[in-house]
Amino acid sequence: MDYSVLSELYEKLEGVSSKLTKADILAEFLTNVSTENLPKVVLLVQGRVFPSHSEYELGVASQMMIKAISKAAGLPTSVIEDKFKKTGDLGLAAEQCIQSKKQSTLLKKKLTVPYVFESLQKLATMTGSGSQERKLNLISELIISSKPVEARYIVRTIIGDLRVGVAEGIIRDSIVKAFLKSDSKEEKKKATAAVENALGLLNDYGEVASLAKEKGLKGLENV
Repeated sequence: MDYSVLSELYEKLEGVSSKLTKADILAEFLTNVSTENLPKVVLLVQGRVFPSHSEYELGVASQMMIKAISKAAGLPTSVIEDKFKKTGDLGLAAEQCIQSKKQSTLLKKKLTVPYVFESLQKLATMTGSGSQERKLNLISELIISSKPVEARYIVRTIIGDLRVGVAEGIIRDSIVKAFLKSDSKEEKKKATAAVENALGLLNDYGEVASLAKEKGLKGLENV
C-alpha cells in the first residue's frame, strides 16, 4: 500500500468532526487493507508505530524536527520556525516547505506504508553516540521522499500530534463495522464487547483488528 493512500484517509478523517462519520470512513478503508498491512494501518491512524504497552517512544522534539525539515527542503531553520509560528503545526509547516521546493532530488524513494512504518520504528531504537544525527538524517530522508501532504502526516506522526481525531472508541467501532456481523443492536453489542475484551487482554488494536478480520467473533472471544 502506498503511503499516499493512507495520507488521503488522514485528510478525510481530519475533514470531518462526527465520530460516527469517522468510524464509517475508517471501517470502509480497513475492509480494503491487506492482512499484512492491517496492524500497521490501525496503529498509524492512532498516530502510533508501537502499541500502547510498548516501552519504545520516537522521542523527537520540535527543534530536531525543524532541523530535519530545513535539511529536507533546503531552507534556513528561521523559515521553518516562521511557518511554525504562523500555523502552530509543524506538519503544515513541512507541507508548505515541500510545496515550495523547486529542485527535484535523486534521493527520492517511493513511500509505502510498511517502509514508513518500519523507518519510524527505527527512530526509537537509535541510541548511543551519533544517534541524534542518524535520527535527523532518517527523518529528512523521509521528508525528501514525501509529497507535500505526506510530509504533513509523517511529521505529525513523529512528534506525536497526528490531529485526525481517531480515539480508541472510533477504532473499536470501525473494527466492528468492518469485520464483524452487527446488523442488529444485539449483534453490535456482542461484537463490541468481544473487541473490548480482546483489547483488554492483548492491549494492541492492530492485533485485535487482524484477529477480527481473520477469525471473526469466535477468534476474539477465544483470546
